[in-house]
Amino acid sequence: MKMRKLHAIKVVMATAMFIGTAPYLCVTAATETEAGSEAAEIEAAGETAETEADSEAGEAASAGLPAFVYNEDSPDSSPYLAAICAYLAAEFGNGSGEVMIPAPVILYTDDSDAENVRVWGNFWTLGYSLEGTCLVCEGGGEAPGIMELTQAGDGRYEVTDFRMAGDGTKYAEDIRSFCEEAEGEEAEGEEAEREEAEGEKAEGLDADTLYEQYMQSNDLSASPAADVRKAFIAQYVEDNDLDIDSFQDPGWDPIELEDPRMAHRWKPSH
Repeated sequence: MKMRKLHAIKVVMATAMFIGTAPYLCVTAATETEAGSEAAEIEAAGETAETEADSEAGEAASAGLPAFVYNEDSPDSSPYLAAICAYLAAEFGNGSGEVMIPAPVILYTDDSDAENVRVWGNFWTLGYSLEGTCLVCEGGGEAPGIMELTQAGDGRYEVTDFRMAGDGTKYAEDIRSFCEEAEGEEAEGEEAEREEAEGEKAEGLDADTLYEQYMQSNDLSASPAADVRKAFIAQYVEDNDLDIDSFQDPGWDPIELEDPRMAHRWKPSH
C-alpha cells in the first residue's frame, strides 16, 4: 500500500504545545556495489559484517522499549482498532523516538456492511523515548481522514484505503467533505448498539457537528485527543508490564498515566 503523508508536529517549549512542521516520514535508499575483484569482495564483506554488528549493537541498546501492539485479547477490544493500529504502525511507525504509540481519535463508524467498514477520525501517531520511568515525546503528527476496513475470511479486518486531509486550505476543505459523507447516514451495527446503550438516538451525524469534532481533535493538549493519547500509553505500559508511570512533552510537566480501558471504550458524545 502506498505510504501516505502525515501532518507532522514538533514538540516545542512555547505558549502552544505543538507547531506544524514538514512531514517527519523519511524514505531511505540502499545501493549495492559489485566488487571488481576477489579482494574487493572480501573487503566489502568485512565492511558489511562490521556494519551489521554496529547495527545489532545499536538495536540492543534501544531494545528496552517493545513495539506497540494493540491488545486484541482484552474484553473491551475492538477489531476495528486492531486493524487501524496495525496500519498506523506499518505506515507511520518509523518516526521519532524508540517506540511509536498511536492515538486514534474515532469520531464516527459506519459498519452497516460488516465486510466493508468506514471509520471517520483523526489518527495520531507519536514517538517516544524512555527517560527513567517517563516516556518523553520526540515528535509525531495527526492524520485526519476516513479509513476503509475490509473483513478477511478469518474475520479479521485490515485497512484497505485511507483518505487523509490535505495541507493548507485543503485541510479544512477535505474534512468538510468527509463530514458531508457521514451526514444523514443511519448508525447501524456496533455504532447503533453503543448509542442505544448510552440512551442516544441511533441516527446519522450532522455534518457541522462532525466537523467541530474533527477540529477539536487536532489539539493534542485537549480532549478528545489528550484523553485517547493517555489511554493508549497506559494500555502499552500495562500490556508490556513496563516500569513507566508518566509521559511528558519537553518543557512541560509529566502527566501521570490513566486507566488503559479507555483505549477500548473511548467514544465522543454527539
